[in-house]
Amino acid sequence: MTFRLGLRAVSAVRTESRMVGLPNLVFVRLVPSLLDQLLPQLPGPMLGALRWLFPGLFLPAHLVLKREKRGMEEEFVTERDLYRRGALSSVQGTHTPVFYGEVRCPETETTGGRALVLSDVGGISLEEAAAGGLKIPRLEAMLLESFGALAAAGVSNLDYRLQNYRLVNDRVVFLEFGRASIVPPGSDVGIVVARSVSRVALLYHCIHDPGGPTPRSVAELELALPVALRTPV
Repeated sequence: MTFRLGLRAVSAVRTESRMVGLPNLVFVRLVPSLLDQLLPQLPGPMLGALRWLFPGLFLPAHLVLKREKRGMEEEFVTERDLYRRGALSSVQGTHTPVFYGEVRCPETETTGGRALVLSDVGGISLEEAAAGGLKIPRLEAMLLESFGALAAAGVSNLDYRLQNYRLVNDRVVFLEFGRASIVPPGSDVGIVVARSVSRVALLYHCIHDPGGPTPRSVAELELALPVALRTPV
């Protein structure tokens, strides 16, 4: 397949999807071009300037095309604008995929003609059986870190479906921001984070370890947050 990303025409080969239940995600491997061979030979300062001005020229070998779902165009625009306007810049590559831009793609019965170009974060979803060995306190700690980083960036994510949370190298990475929003001034960020962590941890508990220890309460989780996140912004 070929798609245009900014100034660049990208050739790629579709690879097997590793994310069950997310058919709108297309995994691709880039076909190296002459440009990919020439760029590393440029002087360091010039390379740095080009990387800052034209990030689409510097793509990883593997990407994900996240196509818009029919009937969910508003969610697509919400997520795209959060990335495009820089609201997620401080958490890209750590708690979210890296965003490279928007491209046109062929429409299908279930997807529209637009797609976000994102990095492939790897890992496994919290819904998969392979993620079932986590102890609840450890999961809560990872969720507090991820939701806390998102809140520090001024964003609240209200999508709690476990398939949209990836466990990657002892960190929880968010895949979906169609139901996210900017945190309004004066909001109690701590309670927002604690409630989000509580809901995801409880869902995980019900699916993977219903007979085990229950997650902490919202009040207990809020006390586990840094002081800065317990102060209304």
